[in-house]
Amino acid sequence: MASSARHPRGGAQPAETVWSQVKLMSRNFILFLGAICWTGAAADALWHLAQGDLLVPAAMATAFVIWVTVRRRHYARLALAEAPVSRSA
Repeated sequence: MASSARHPRGGAQPAETVWSQVKLMSRNFILFLGAICWTGAAADALWHLAQGDLLVPAAMATAFVIWVTVRRRHYARLALAEAPVSRSA
């Protein structure tokens, strides 16, 4: 099913190269699908607003704000975890 990645000279590619290629493809795919989903969510909110329904778009906006907040907190924690620790003598 899965084939091994080969170097042009006949040897196997380094694992870092193969992983970076997979990671970039996956990131682009996720960004593409995310853009489609957020476009659909915005269109749905506009449709509800056009019908006079304010509850659904308000709930969607609240969910978006919560999502952004959780994401920012997550990345802030990652940044703190990766920060070098200074040890004074």
